[in-house]
Amino acid sequence: MLRHQARIFNAACRLLGDIDEAEEVAQDTFVRAYRGIGGFRFQSSFFTWLYRILLNLAANRRKARARQRRIRVDSLDRMAEGDDGWAPREPADRTCDPEQELERRELAQQIEQCLAELSHDHAAVVVMRDVQGMSYEEIAGVLECSVGTVKSRLHRARAELRKLMSRYGEW
Repeated sequence: MLRHQARIFNAACRLLGDIDEAEEVAQDTFVRAYRGIGGFRFQSSFFTWLYRILLNLAANRRKARARQRRIRVDSLDRMAEGDDGWAPREPADRTCDPEQELERRELAQQIEQCLAELSHDHAAVVVMRDVQGMSYEEIAGVLECSVGTVKSRLHRARAELRKLMSRYGEW
């Protein structure tokens, strides 16, 4: 758990766009892994198996959210605190002026919003490749599909994300 908790939580944040839900899903991932460790067949790496559990739980959570037709709106207080829900927590760049920092936060918020609009499969492949930096082979292992399928799904997901981002300006 100690080895993988940061990556699992980070992925959950990006897939769900909500820190509280991400904490729950990450915790549930480890609970399910603990309970199901007897079913682990060593056909893939432990992390790949763990990530697959996370993807299933995140997909279920997104479906439940859609059924509830709940719209998540970030409060102005939360935005003012700099907690944009998915951007990496990094120390403030003292050389960056406030306008650049505001633009960075707005961009991160726009990406998060567009990522939440993607299908779960598309959001998952973008997060795994572009955020987590996983290889095509690792992603294929998690998704239990071919590398070619991963590449085509990633291509379609990026195109859809680009289209969604275009409403915010040039992309």
